[in-house]
Amino acid sequence: MDKFKEYKLNIWEKEKKLIREYLEKIQEYITQNSIDSELYNDIEEMIFEKLSLEIDFDQLKIKKILKEVWEPEVIFSDYVENKKINPKKQNTSQSQNIFYEQLIAHHWERDNEGAILLWVSQVISKKTGVPVWGIRILFILFVFVFWLSIWFYILIWLILPVKWVVYDGLSLWGYLQRQIYLEVKDLIYNIHHTLISFIKLTFKMLGFSIKFAAKNIFPIVRFIFFGVVSFCFASVLFWFLVVGAFYFSGFSIWNMEFFSVLPPYFLWGILFGVISVSIFTVWAFLYAVKKQILNGYIFAWAGVCFLIALFLWISTGFNLTEKYFWKTELSQETSLDMSAMTSESIVFDTSNILIENMFWPIGRISSIRVETATGNIMTAQIIRKIYGNESISNALKSQFNDLVLTQEENKIILWTQNNKIFKNKVPFSIFESELILTVPQNKKYFIEGNYAYFINVHLAEKYGNYQNYIYSDCRLREIYYSQEEWKFVCDASEYELNEAKLQLLENDLIKNFEKISPLLHQDEYKREYYNNYDIRSDWNFENIYLLDETTLATTFWDMSLQIDAQVNFENTASWIIFSNFEIKDVDVDYMFHPKYYKDISSIQKFIPQEKYEKFLKE
Repeated sequence: MDKFKEYKLNIWEKEKKLIREYLEKIQEYITQNSIDSELYNDIEEMIFEKLSLEIDFDQLKIKKILKEVWEPEVIFSDYVENKKINPKKQNTSQSQNIFYEQLIAHHWERDNEGAILLWVSQVISKKTGVPVWGIRILFILFVFVFWLSIWFYILIWLILPVKWVVYDGLSLWGYLQRQIYLEVKDLIYNIHHTLISFIKLTFKMLGFSIKFAAKNIFPIVRFIFFGVVSFCFASVLFWFLVVGAFYFSGFSIWNMEFFSVLPPYFLWGILFGVISVSIFTVWAFLYAVKKQILNGYIFAWAGVCFLIALFLWISTGFNLTEKYFWKTELSQETSLDMSAMTSESIVFDTSNILIENMFWPIGRISSIRVETATGNIMTAQIIRKIYGNESISNALKSQFNDLVLTQEENKIILWTQNNKIFKNKVPFSIFESELILTVPQNKKYFIEGNYAYFINVHLAEKYGNYQNYIYSDCRLREIYYSQEEWKFVCDASEYELNEAKLQLLENDLIKNFEKISPLLHQDEYKREYYNNYDIRSDWNFENIYLLDETTLATTFWDMSLQIDAQVNFENTASWIIFSNFEIKDVDVDYMFHPKYYKDISSIQKFIPQEKYEKFLKE
């Protein structure tokens, strides 16, 4: 029967001719060297089984398969050589070759087709019935046990014969030589073939991933990205329209007066900006929804409009810089004789020098400086720093009137004849005002009408340790001259003083708690809690308050205890001294254990008896 029909091989006559010529060469060599004809049948079966594994054929693939089988001189080299050396050996071959012949007889053979390394896992899988992937996992796991699987793999690799290879007449040494040669060749071929297959599979999976992403993920990403872009453009467009609407309508509120100084071409910048942003908004929206791209000429027009708008806005910036880069100062001064004022406390009213109808930060006094007078003459001076060119400065100077000081019993009023400056009379400008008061030392002063900070007036230093815990810049407070400090100061309220005192006690108690308390954590069980002003402690202080002038009460806890305690204190000029720490009550949690603490004698009486006895047994 024709082997090509038997194996159902659809091969062209040119390829069949190559196979027949090869088989004829094998047959001729067997005849010439008196080799057993059964070997020819084995080689023929091997060739056709290899061919049956292929799907399509060409001459290159046929030659490759035949090359793997080898030339007859190579196949039968050992057989012929052994026959020449010892012709009688043919009679004793069965007894000498029983080792690998038994393996072949029981089909313990390696077939290199489809192998990743040397087909060892495939052989074991067929013989044991375990899936090949399970065998490979076991090999990988046993690598970590003295490299056991690697030695086992090499051993099987050397022992198992290769299918389709003739071993007749080989000695044990010749068999091992043949095995090493075959296995090195197969290993190189299989690693190369596996790498090529892996690379092909990787590129195939990558291509599949790209196609999948392009079909399913990229549209979502495109929609989200360009949807966000169109929303941003629409937001900018809305801002343009709102600003333009305010400007064109003539609407003016305090925080819109700045637009009155903008040059006319700023409006054209808004117009061209609106056009460009509108086009970009439409493009981004259409591309997000329908993946449509606008005409190139429309894009070019949007880009030109944006560049024009950018140029006009930059020009506006240069125009504003030219107007408001320069700074000039305007000073006004007035004085009053206070000899007739007998009251020790004076109210100084500055509410009548506020400038109305201007952007609110520039119409007020920015800061107040208080200095001492040599006699009873009070002097008030206002220094205004005006930001603007010469024309703006001159226009503002013409509107500022002379200052006047008047007296009403224990009240002094600072005022001007006209404190209304309208933007239709003078251009918009920014300026800072500083009030300098020179007052007699023997009076106390309360400055009202301005919530401005004092440059050189501070809280009195007589509060000692508490001073750092009282926040005060003396605004809206009565100020006076301190002979001890040689400067003007103010006092704290009783409430502020009490709060500062308590804060100082709290901080000192927390910082020095390990020196005060008899109950301390073991070093390995210390915790870290954040208390007032982020002071770290291994106790969390929940409440600290004054019982009286010398006693402080506190509640503190950790993960297993909550404790109420009292401690006495003495506030000296330099530091606070704590004494007589006494624990008043203890709440023991279920997580409590004596091992957390260095000494529990101070709280032992608060621990329930049954729980304490349990700890003693442990």
